[in-house]
Amino acid sequence: MKGGFKPGRVYQLAYESSNPPVAGVGFAAVRDLASAVKYNSDALVHGKYVYTFGSSQVGRWQRQMMYEGFTVDEQGRRAVDALFIQTGGTGLGSSTSAGRSLMSWGRTPKRSSRFATRRSPIR
Repeated sequence: MKGGFKPGRVYQLAYESSNPPVAGVGFAAVRDLASAVKYNSDALVHGKYVYTFGSSQVGRWQRQMMYEGFTVDEQGRRAVDALFIQTGGTGLGSSTSAGRSLMSWGRTPKRSSRFATRRSPIR
């Protein structure tokens, strides 16, 4: 960038990567398993309801799963009936963050809460 960055400005960069690692597939896997348990007659395990339990980090993961819409299967049926989130805090998980590296698990700061107020950009 000619002239460099200017103090007090917000810059946004967008780029298309090549061969990015796949991250965040766990939501779809859990949803598909729950759906199979409830609706697939060939499944090894059958159930009328699917409940989940998670505390701390798993609770945040469950909250992110619900926020992203993975409690309903691809046919529009309810896959997960209830999520019991114990001490998940107010934040969401970060497994679907843009640019997430598979090697960075556990070293990325928690995403801000979707319930928190947003600050105005620096002008």
